[in-house]
Amino acid sequence: MRKMIFFIIILIIAFAMGALSTRNNNKSGSASQSQNEKKKVLYWVAPMNPSYRSDKPGKSPMGMELEPVYADGNADDTNSVKISAAVINNLGVRTQHVQVRDLSRIIDTVGYVTVDENKIEHVHTYVDGWVQKLDVKTTGEHVNKGDLLFELYSPTLNNAQEEFMLALKNNNLTLVNAGEKN
Repeated sequence: MRKMIFFIIILIIAFAMGALSTRNNNKSGSASQSQNEKKKVLYWVAPMNPSYRSDKPGKSPMGMELEPVYADGNADDTNSVKISAAVINNLGVRTQHVQVRDLSRIIDTVGYVTVDENKIEHVHTYVDGWVQKLDVKTTGEHVNKGDLLFELYSPTLNNAQEEFMLALKNNNLTLVNAGEKN
């Protein structure tokens, strides 16, 4: 029975303290409201979008109540943080004017270079002979279409060229046309 009475007394004390603290909070809230009413409202802003401004109270596009911005810059606002210039200096905060400039950073990394197999072309002569002059000397050297790769000497091609020149000289159209493919 004693435990029950002790528990009831503690419950009554806790309830009384809660009621007193709620009453004090309401008084301080009404005091801050009366101070805000004395200040001059410059404009109203949306709490989630400060770029949205209005001349009168109402609702923001998101459906929230607009908040007032006062002439003194909300100096007494409990939700704002003000830091003095001395503290900013002691913290080591440095500012600089904005400049347009290139941003660059050197990054050391590992990479692998491989050959694009789709861009490799093979040159086949299909004649006997040998290379007399080689203009592209290293594997992977960049060449463009029409660049001279090498000069080839082939006795077979040399003989065919001489026979063709004789056929042209003698005006033998049968031999000239015999070398053309259909």
